[in-house]
Amino acid sequence: MNDPMLAGLETATDDGAMRAILSRALGPERPPLRAVRHSVLKHAPGKHCVIEYRIEWEGEGSERVIGKLYREPRAALRFGQLQRVHDHAARGGRPDALGVPEPLAHVAELGMVLLRAVPGTELSRLDADADWIGAVRAVADNLAHFHGLPVPADTRSMADHVRRFCRPSASELIAMRPHLANSVENVLRALALVDGPGAGAASLVHGDLGLGQVLLSGSRAYFVDLDGLCRSHPALDVANFLISLRLRLGSLSAEPERAFIARYRERRPREALAELDAYQALAYLRRAAAAFRPPASPEAEARGERLLAIANWIARAAMEAELARGGSGGAP
Repeated sequence: MNDPMLAGLETATDDGAMRAILSRALGPERPPLRAVRHSVLKHAPGKHCVIEYRIEWEGEGSERVIGKLYREPRAALRFGQLQRVHDHAARGGRPDALGVPEPLAHVAELGMVLLRAVPGTELSRLDADADWIGAVRAVADNLAHFHGLPVPADTRSMADHVRRFCRPSASELIAMRPHLANSVENVLRALALVDGPGAGAASLVHGDLGLGQVLLSGSRAYFVDLDGLCRSHPALDVANFLISLRLRLGSLSAEPERAFIARYRERRPREALAELDAYQALAYLRRAAAAFRPPASPEAEARGERLLAIANWIARAAMEAELARGGSGGAP
C-alpha cells in the first residue's frame, strides 16, 4: 500500500516490518512479539491513515493497538497533545475517570502515533431499541470531564470552524446553487455573532464529536478520533453530538437528547451553553454543504436543501436569542 504524502504507509502495512518496529516501540521489557496482523480502518489519501494491529506476545496473549499515520511534524505534535490529555485525566488517582485512548509511542520514522485500542461498541452501531438513555448519559459524563481538562491547545473561533467543516465553502455553495444564497447568508450572520463581544470562554473540546467517535463499554463512554482537539466553546461538541443523535434516531431522539443535556448540565452546572443554537446551525450547515459535493445526486441535493432549511430556522432562533440578551444580532 502506497501514499506519496504518507511516507511510512508502505512499511506500516508490512506485518513483518511492523513486528520489529512494534517490538521496539512498545518497550524492551515486554516478551518477544510473536506475530502481527494489520487491518486498515480508514485512509484519507495524503492526510492520514488509521491501522489496527493485532499483536500476539510470547506467553502473554494478544492485544489490539491502533496506529495513526500523519504527515510529520503532525504526528509528533499530536502525540504530545494526547499525552497531556491522558496525563491530566489520570491525576488524582483516577486513571480510568476519562475514556480516551492511551498514547503508547511516537514512531518518528513512520510519522505514526500508537494508541492502546479502547473497548466497546461504536454508538452508531447501536440498534434503535438499545438503551440510548444510559448511553447518552455515559457520553455526557465523559464530555463534562473532558471539557474541564486544563490542557493547552490551539483556540479556534466560529469562523475557523466554518472554514474547516464547510466543504464546499459557503461562497462556493452559493456560486453552485444561487437560490440558496439567502439561507446560507442568514446562517453565516448567526454564526458570526458567536465570535463577537462576550463570546463564551474556551474549553478543551473534541472538535468533531458524533456517534462514530464514541465507543460504549458497559456504563462507560470512550472518545476516539481526537484529531480535531482544540480549545473552543463546549457547545461545539454538545451540538455536534445532538445533531448526530438526531439524524440517527429521527423522532426517537427527543428523550435521549433531553437526557443528554440534563446530565451534562448536572455535571457542569456553570456552563450555560448560550451559543448552542448557533453551533447546531453550524452542524446542519456542514452536513448540507457535504450533500452538494460533486458528483451530488438529486437525492443528496434534496437532503442538503432540507438540512440547510433546518440550519436557517435554527440560525434565526440564535439571532433572536442574541437580541434578547442585548446583542446587536437580529433575524432579517
